[in-house]
Amino acid sequence: MLKKIVLGAITLPFVMLYSCKQEITDTDVLQVKSSRPKSEALTSRYSYADVVVPVGFEEAAQMLMAEDPGLSSSMTTVPLTAGKTVQIASVTDAKAKLGRILFYDKKLSINSTVSCGSCHLQEKGFADGKALSAGFEGRLTTRNSMSIINPAMMHSGMFWDRRESSARALSLRPVVNHIEMGMEDLKLLEIKLAGTDYYAQLFADAYPEAPFITRDNISDAITAFLRSMVTWNSKFDQGMRSNFSNFTAEELRGKELFMGNAATNIDPFGNVISNGACGGCHSAPMFNDGGFSTGISAYSDNDTGNGKGVNIGLDKVSKDKGTGDGSFKIPSLRNVELTAPYMHDGRFSTLEQVVDHYNEKIQPAANLHRRLREFDGKPKRFNFSDADKKALVAFLKTLTDRQFVSDPRYSNPFEN
Repeated sequence: MLKKIVLGAITLPFVMLYSCKQEITDTDVLQVKSSRPKSEALTSRYSYADVVVPVGFEEAAQMLMAEDPGLSSSMTTVPLTAGKTVQIASVTDAKAKLGRILFYDKKLSINSTVSCGSCHLQEKGFADGKALSAGFEGRLTTRNSMSIINPAMMHSGMFWDRRESSARALSLRPVVNHIEMGMEDLKLLEIKLAGTDYYAQLFADAYPEAPFITRDNISDAITAFLRSMVTWNSKFDQGMRSNFSNFTAEELRGKELFMGNAATNIDPFGNVISNGACGGCHSAPMFNDGGFSTGISAYSDNDTGNGKGVNIGLDKVSKDKGTGDGSFKIPSLRNVELTAPYMHDGRFSTLEQVVDHYNEKIQPAANLHRRLREFDGKPKRFNFSDADKKALVAFLKTLTDRQFVSDPRYSNPFEN
């Protein structure tokens, strides 16, 4: 049995070298031969590893230097200042270049029909615009494809159920998933890629000390590409550098409503809870539950006994239990304008519908998070005016980073 696939060592048709319950068909071989990245992708020298920390990210950017931001023990204590150039841990330009091609290469699916990029489109903030996504056989996933937002600075769990702690841990999960890409045996993937001519030089450049096409190197390269995806140049980010002089009056009103004020409340059990503002769970600058601005995590500030997710009252009784009893990850709202439909099941097609849910339609789920309950335990009703609801949506649109979603470094190398 082959343990490693040495570059250039395979001269016979690679499909003859492996036999198992999964097989590559003649059609797959033809697709392997006919689908190639553009020459630009093979020769490009994009910079991925080094980034300049902008205002507002001095604390969050420390996670860029951690091998695994999900583990506090890997976090650096080196203070960062705006304008400082840092190198993203585990990222080199050559690894991210290879990872970009792997991310978009349909050969990573068992029948060469879908790639990671099939469900994560750059122009849609790396979501896919569908409630549920179609896998390699056309079957639908059970949950909405999450957008990809600053995975190198994400320490609150990956996937809707937060089952993985880092980009590295999740990198091959969709590849082996029986609905998504179907490559359940990664030995087969190693052989398939070793029979693809353009990967030899890419792996040699990325791993000069051990130029092998292995699952570990495949995972490492995809991880490098994911970790290189940094989005922090939205209108909001630019506003942090100018005291929001670039905001309209409506956007400023939306920001005020979203962020709330410094007031806190005490529930009947003596627990400190947020004033109910959106920013209590979606804190800047990440706009997920990073805890950077609040200091209190919505996951820990949770009376469900779950500690892994939050129930936001989508249903009185949840069919999808998520992390338990209908609780799910708090997603980042960066680029949220582009990532419809919303929620784990894609039930809301517009931001207006999302605002309506929080304004007046939160359901009395048994374990509804305390931040969404009144003192008497009933679901909160924010009673926003129509003007305030429009202002909230206007503010959410200031989180769109147009530069990120058009950056050629992250674009599909197999398209024009």
